[in-house]
Amino acid sequence: MKILRAIDKAYSSLLKIVMALLGTVMFALVITTTWQVLSRYVGGAPQTWPTDIAAYGLVFLTFIGMGVLLRDDGHICVDVLYTRLPRLVQCILDIIMDFIGVATVFTVTWFALKLDADYAAKNTFLIGSVFYTPKVYIFTFIPVGLAITGIEYIRRLIKHVLRLVKGDAERKGERGKRKRTE
Repeated sequence: MKILRAIDKAYSSLLKIVMALLGTVMFALVITTTWQVLSRYVGGAPQTWPTDIAAYGLVFLTFIGMGVLLRDDGHICVDVLYTRLPRLVQCILDIIMDFIGVATVFTVTWFALKLDADYAAKNTFLIGSVFYTPKVYIFTFIPVGLAITGIEYIRRLIKHVLRLVKGDAERKGERGKRKRTE
């Protein structure tokens, strides 16, 4: 059990670094997009490179950020029915959804890895980009982000199964532990 805690602690530290990197990329997107708008409408000489930076940054933010957001239970959900169910049913539904999430994410990760390997083997480059970038550099963020999301689904699955096994799912109390942002 100590080994699992050490792995979890190391993984959590890695995710903190990833979150800092996500913030940096978001800041860079704001700066480059602002530069593009100013150069187009104020300077009269539109720049094309900020568009490429924005495209690469959005791929990075979407796929790498997906797992981080899942960890914080930040994805949008409609939980009108869920919050009214007994805690035991909520726990069972959580386990089912986490299992579906693991299966789906790792299946898509497999296909994304195959596609990425194909791009690497063929040495395919992005066409129409200012930067002469191999596709493999950009598309590697997809399987990496999906793998992070899969790890988060596995963590959630383990947490919910342990909750069910320990009997915590049957305790009375507040229903629906989903975080709400107002």
